[in-house]
Amino acid sequence: MASQNDYEDKIKTYETQASKQNVQHPLQALVDVEDDTLTQDNGESDPTAVPLGSRKALWAYLILCFSDLQITPVRYPDGELCVTSLADKLSGYRKVMLMVSIFLFGALALPFAGLKHKDYSTLTALSVLYCFLTTVQGVYQVIEASYIPIFMRSAGWFRSPRRLQVMENEPVAIRSEPESKTWRKGFNVSVLGLVASNVGGLVALLIGIILIYGKGSYVKVGYEPYLLAITIGGCITIIFAVIGQMLLPNIAGHPKPKGQNILLLPAKGWYRTLLSVPRYPQAFKLCIAWVLWNTGYTNYLGLIQSLFLEVTGLNTSSGIYQVWSFTSVILACLGSLSFLLLYPYLMYRVPIKSWAYTFLLFNTLCVLWGCIGISQSVTIGYKHAAEFWIQQVLFMTTSSALRAYNRALYGSLVPRGAEAQFFGLEITLDLATGWINPLVQGVIQGRTHNLRYPMLPNLFLIVIAAGLYWWVDVEAGIEDAKTAFHDEQK
Repeated sequence: MASQNDYEDKIKTYETQASKQNVQHPLQALVDVEDDTLTQDNGESDPTAVPLGSRKALWAYLILCFSDLQITPVRYPDGELCVTSLADKLSGYRKVMLMVSIFLFGALALPFAGLKHKDYSTLTALSVLYCFLTTVQGVYQVIEASYIPIFMRSAGWFRSPRRLQVMENEPVAIRSEPESKTWRKGFNVSVLGLVASNVGGLVALLIGIILIYGKGSYVKVGYEPYLLAITIGGCITIIFAVIGQMLLPNIAGHPKPKGQNILLLPAKGWYRTLLSVPRYPQAFKLCIAWVLWNTGYTNYLGLIQSLFLEVTGLNTSSGIYQVWSFTSVILACLGSLSFLLLYPYLMYRVPIKSWAYTFLLFNTLCVLWGCIGISQSVTIGYKHAAEFWIQQVLFMTTSSALRAYNRALYGSLVPRGAEAQFFGLEITLDLATGWINPLVQGVIQGRTHNLRYPMLPNLFLIVIAAGLYWWVDVEAGIEDAKTAFHDEQK
C-alpha cells in the first residue's frame, strides 16, 4: 500500500491539473484521471447500467422529464399498483413501458380542445379522460424515478465497510472517491430531473396564461382556453417524447417470466415486497419518513396559498398571485440547483444525513412560524405580506432540495431488480394515506375558522419524519441493497 505522503502528492497533482483545466471543484480531476491505485475496488458496479453512464443518456432522461408537463395535479394509485411490479419483473422492457406511458399521456391530452359542449356527455368524457391521464402520469413518474438508482450504479457502487477500514490511513478524498462519485451521479440525475420537470410545469403555466389573456377571461370565453392549453401540452409531450426515445439507451433486464400468468405478476410482486421488510428495513424506514414529510409538505403548501390570499385580500386572477405562482416554481429550481452546486464542495465535510437535517430544520421553522400566529395577540405568524415572501424563499428552496436528496438517498437503499417496485411503494403509500391529513385539516378549519390551526398536524408530521430520518442507518441500508431483490426471493 502506498504511503500517506504518496497519496497527498497525488492529491496535489490532481489539484494542479484541475486548476489548469478550470474545473470548479478541486477534486473533480479524480473522476477524469485513470489511475489503477485510485480506481481499484470501485465498489460493486452493475454492468447492465453501463449504457446510462453517458451524457447522451442523461440528456435523454432530462428531455423525458421535461415532457411531463404536469397537466394534472392529482394521481390515482390503481395503475401504479399494477405497473410498478411489472416494470421490475419485465425490466428488460423498462424503456418500452416508460415510452408507452409518456406517449399515452400525450395522446390522452389531445381530445380536450374539442370537448367544448356544455352537456352531460361532454362532462363524462372529460372526467374519464382526466382519470386516465392522472393514472398514466403516476405510472410514468414511478418508472422515471426508478432510473435514478440505475444511473447511480452506472458510476460504480459503494464499497464494503471492511474495505474502507483497510484504507482508513489514506486521505479522505482517496478513501471516499468512489462513494462520492456515486452520490454525485445520483444527485445530478435527481436534481436535474426535477428541474426539467419544473421547467415543463412553467411551460404549461405560461401556455395557460397566454391563452387566457389572449382570448379573454372565463367570463367572456368560458373554459375553452384551458382545454386548448391541455391539448397543446399533449402535443409538446409527444414531440419531446420522440426525441427522448431516440436518445435513451436500452438497458438489460429480466425477460418475460416463462410459465407465469402476467396478470398475476403485480400481486405476487407486491406480496414479495411486503415480505422483504426484514431484509431491507432501512429502505422501508426511509420510505415511511419520506411519505410523512411529503404529506406535511403538500398540505402545508395548500394552506399557505389560501392564507396568502386571505391576508393580502387577493384572488387567483390577480397579477401578484400569478407572480407568486411563478416564483414558487423558480425558487424550487434554484433550491435544488444550489444543493447540487454546494454538494461537491462539502461532500467530504458534511455527513450525508446532515443535509436532510438542515432542510428539515428550515421546513419546521416555516411551519412553526404559522403556528405561532394562531394567537390573536401575536402580531407575527403570516399576518403580513412580507412574511409570505420570506417563507416562500426558505420553504420552497429547502423543500425542493430535500425532494431531490430523498430520491437519490432512497435510490442507494433500493435493491437491484426492485427499483420501480420500491419507488412505486413510496408513491402508493403517499396516495393511499394522503387523504387523511386534508380530512383532519378540514375538521380543524371548520371548527376554528383559522387557517393557522391546521398547520399543527403538518408540523407534527414533519417532526415525526425528522425522527425517522435520524433512525435510518444509511451504511447498513447500502449493504442490504447489495443483495439483489430476485436473489433474496430464491
